Parts: sequence; structure tokens; C-alpha cells
Amino acid sequence: MVYKKYITKNGKVYGPYFYQSKRINGKVVSEYHGVHVEDKNSKRTKLFLTIIFSVLMLAIIGFFLINDKTISGNLIFDVKGKLIEGELVDGKLNLILSEGEMIPASSKIVFENNGFSQEYNLNDFISDTKTESGNFYLKDSGVSGSGEGYGIIGKKITYPSVSFELKISSEETSEVNENPLEKLNNSINNSVISDEENLTERIEVNVTPEVLQESEGELENSSELVEVEIAPEIVPESEEKVPDEKEIASETIETEETPSENNGEAENIPEPESETPTITGNSIANTFGSVSGFITGLVTGEKKNQEFIQGEVSKEKEMVVKSGKVKLVSGSVKSNGETLPDETINLEKNGSSTIIRTEYSITEMGFGPKYFGENSKTFSMDLNGLNKTFTNGTLNIKLFYEGNEIASFSMEIEKESIYEEIKNITEIFNNTNVTIPESLNFTAELTQIEKNLILFNLNESSIKSDVKKYKDKYLVNLNLGKYNAEYSYPQSLEEDELKYYMEKDRYLWLKDILIKLSEKNIQTEIVENLSGQFPF
Repeated sequence: MVYKKYITKNGKVYGPYFYQSKRINGKVVSEYHGVHVEDKNSKRTKLFLTIIFSVLMLAIIGFFLINDKTISGNLIFDVKGKLIEGELVDGKLNLILSEGEMIPASSKIVFENNGFSQEYNLNDFISDTKTESGNFYLKDSGVSGSGEGYGIIGKKITYPSVSFELKISSEETSEVNENPLEKLNNSINNSVISDEENLTERIEVNVTPEVLQESEGELENSSELVEVEIAPEIVPESEEKVPDEKEIASETIETEETPSENNGEAENIPEPESETPTITGNSIANTFGSVSGFITGLVTGEKKNQEFIQGEVSKEKEMVVKSGKVKLVSGSVKSNGETLPDETINLEKNGSSTIIRTEYSITEMGFGPKYFGENSKTFSMDLNGLNKTFTNGTLNIKLFYEGNEIASFSMEIEKESIYEEIKNITEIFNNTNVTIPESLNFTAELTQIEKNLILFNLNESSIKSDVKKYKDKYLVNLNLGKYNAEYSYPQSLEEDELKYYMEKDRYLWLKDILIKLSEKNIQTEIVENLSGQFPF
């Protein structure tokens, strides 16, 4: 008996824990089976599902083993024609290859039928087809090597990464209604103070009197800040000039001077050489350089900052710049070391952000698994000249390269006929008694020679078809010139099935007409050595 138990500890309930009671030697013994026990129904269900799955797998495997192969690897064999007294009439063997596949031109093709075998060169059957050069490849086969072969070239498309450089600009508009000279003085003071801090002690500037002009009289005896204006040229005091925009923005500096006790003019105060560094032209240039940039900002009302960043995108990966004005640096677009046109990169504005994308791709052509595609090509082999008599039974067709089998195909020959399957049937008929004239699609079923033979002998290019209902059957009457045929089909057939059988019978009927026309056109030949005039 199986039972479960719960355990309460510190107010918490744990479990359930499963136990099984057994009677052993007259004593009841409990065995612990963990926190989960499968019941018998669950075990039976799992066993049943396992058996069903195994049977299905065996059925699928058996189907593929028993069923005739029409595809070996990815190579598709398609045999068409009709056997008459063992000879293949209008026989064709079609090899259908996919993109990227190529079989060697020097391959051997072998026909086996009821114990007889005959080998041929593949290029003898496809001599009118242009060969390709490249790597041999046939999906799900072991063929390898390179050289001349028959195939359809495939393509491989890759989307590599593309690198580039961007220039990002940001603009900040400043208020122009403030006093520009006041802002200029503050900027210069900050620059001078900053320079003094870097020199670790106060520096007094030696200013040449030639470039200074006193604004009002003599300097007072107390130490004070003197405003000095540096102009491109010295303007005489007597000339009064209304300052314009350039003069307002002229460079001014503020510095500390110690006035002379004797005459009040500015003098150079000697300082110990070992302690006081001298202001060089570079220091002054740096100070006035920063002032010049600031003055430009005052005049235009803008302050511009630029930065350059590197980026990389591909078709699957894009890049987003969230702010600023973004511009592509011309000539910076590259991929795998190759410079690409600027148009390879696409910049798309989306609100305040810029999205960078590319559709750049590389297409390579060749043969092999990397170039495998869905498109296919049919290589048709004319078997009319085949020196082989087939009989009822199994027909094996094998393809060899350097002694190794790379593809094979098997089919059963019954009633000495090999029927082709018609996939595209365009005939339309009604359920009432009507006559349906329709055009014969020669190119889908007959060769050009056969088409010309019918037109030459019968002067007809279409078949007249009468389709009628009679009780539980369809009655079909075919007429082509002086030839007629009647067929009947059960009405229980589906429409697609009925079309298939009608098309097949019409095709075989045309082939019979062609055989009769060929027999009529057998040419006679004069034997010269036996011909002549003889006396009675």
C-alpha cells in the first residue's frame, strides 16, 4: 500500500512524502519513495506513447527504403519515353541540378536491367551543353575535386560591416544684449588670474609705454587696475571717433601696475631673477587667442563645438546618434580596407536623432555548399542512340566519378512503357454536351521535328476534342485531320485526375500517329549496280 505523510516544523508544513508498506516475514515494513510517485496509469501512458512513436519511425524508415528512388542526394533523375519491343523510343534522361551544384563532365553513366549492364561517358550524352569550370559539388554526396563539369552557377550574398567617420556639430546661442566689454574684461581677468595661478606667484606685466594711452590724466598714487587697450594702430587723442562694432570688440586687458612715486608714470619693478619668470610671447598669444575666440562669439552670438567619431554599420546593424548636427566625412567610408562611395552610407534624420544605415552587400558566384540555391537547371540526355534493349523489371541508372558512385536512380518497367507525368494541364471542359477546340502545345510534349512532321503531313496545328456525358461516364472524341480516337472515363474521378488521364491518352495517341507517319516517310534508295536496262 502506498501512502503519503506530511511533516509540520516551526509552523510550516512540508510534504507530501510517499511511503509504501509491505509485509515481509510477517512484519509490516515502510519504504520511502520520495516526494513524487508515478502511478500505474502514468507508466502505462508513457509506455504506450513510446511504442507508438517507435512504430511510426519504423514505418517512415521503411517507406524510404522500399519506395523507388527518384532523387539521389539532390540530383533528380527524370526518365521519359516509350518502350516498343524493348527499344526506347523518344527516350530522354533529364538530370536536374540546383544552383551551386556541378557534376564532373568525365563522369560515367551506367544502365542496369535484369542482369545486363552497360557503361557510357556522360559527356557523350550532353555534348551540346556548355561546360563550366569550378569545384565539383552535389548535395548529400561525396563528390569532390575541381575541373570541367555540368552545373548551374550559384551565388552567395554577404553583408559586411562598413566603417566611416562622422563630424558632429553643436551650436549654443548666447545673449547679445549684455555689455560685451564687461564680459570681455571678465574673460581677460579670468585668463590672467589663471596664468598667475599656474606660475604659483603674482606676475606684474611689463607693458611698453608706446602701446599704452592714459584714459584720464595721470595715474593716482594708490595701486589700482589699469585698463589698457591694444589697437591695431595708435589713434591720436584729439580725434574723436565713434566706436563701431570692431572697436567694441577690440582686445583689452587688465593688469596691476605699481605707480612711480616721482612722476606717476608706470615703471618696471625689478624682481629677483631666480624667483620671477618672465611672460613670454607665447603666454600673451595664448591669452589673447582665447580672448579672440570669445570676441568672435560675441559678434556672432554663437559658440560652436565640433567632434569627430568613428562608426560601423551593416545591413543587419544600424547606428543612432541622438543629438547634434551629423555630417559624413567624405572619403571615410571603407569596408575590408577598400574605400567605398559616400553614397554607401545613408543618414536619416528622425527628430533630434540621426539614424545611419547601409544596404551594402557583396555577391560572389561559384559552385559549392556556400552557393547552393533554390533555382534549378535541367540537362537533357537523348537516349535514342542507346545500344541497349530493356525488358520488364527494374531499371537502375547510376552515375560514377573516379570509380565512386555519386548518384543513382531505380524504376520499374511495366508493360514495356515509361510514361511521363504531365504537371501542367490547361484543358478546360464543361459538364454539358459541348465541343472544345483547343490549341496543341507542341513545345510541352513534342520535339520540333515531330511538330514539323505533323504539320507537313496533316496540315493541322490543333486537336478537336468533344467531351460528353453518358450515364456515369465521360466520353471523349479526339480528331486530328483524318485520325480519330475515342476514350471513356468514369465520372467518379476528381477533376484533376480526369485531366491527367485525358492528357496522357491524348499524348500517347499523338505518339502513335507520329509512328505511322514515320513509317510512311521511309525513303527508298536506288542500288546503282543492280539497276539498269535489260533486253527481253
